[in-house]
Amino acid sequence: MIKKMVLMSAVLSLVFSLACSSQMTNRLTTLSTLESGLTGPSPGQSLDIPRQGFPPPPELTPGELCSPTEQDFDGYRYPSQIAHCRRNVSHREKIAIGKSYGISPDELHFYEIDHYIPLSIGGNNSARNLWPLVKKVARAKSVVEARIYQAVAKGELTQDEATQAIKAWRP
Repeated sequence: MIKKMVLMSAVLSLVFSLACSSQMTNRLTTLSTLESGLTGPSPGQSLDIPRQGFPPPPELTPGELCSPTEQDFDGYRYPSQIAHCRRNVSHREKIAIGKSYGISPDELHFYEIDHYIPLSIGGNNSARNLWPLVKKVARAKSVVEARIYQAVAKGELTQDEATQAIKAWRP
């Protein structure tokens, strides 16, 4: 019930921010389609949440966007010209991210070092956008990311709306 309340709050916030938009109908359709993917697992299905909880603590991983001044910047994408960074996270960086969350290098194989704001919607490779997710949760998040990416690529969601949707998702 709490998940649905949080989701509805995020969706209502997006709807309110879109109220003056000329593309509101298309965006509302996109958001309602995404809503089904933002509710997490079906009843009885369990996803093991990493010990740090979900979402990541903002002091460790607030999420960060790619900028044209970054070394990994490889151009602009989509109708809205979103800055895109290529994937570039070394094993050493992955270990450091795990340690910052209290995960030893020996336990790291249970996790995926995830881009909180996905590269596909303009996230970057900085430590402020990386965090460890249990692999099962990372796979579930990837499904939602794919839906959001498709909406951004079609121009149905802005980068800001996509980022808000990612941050509102809960397993």
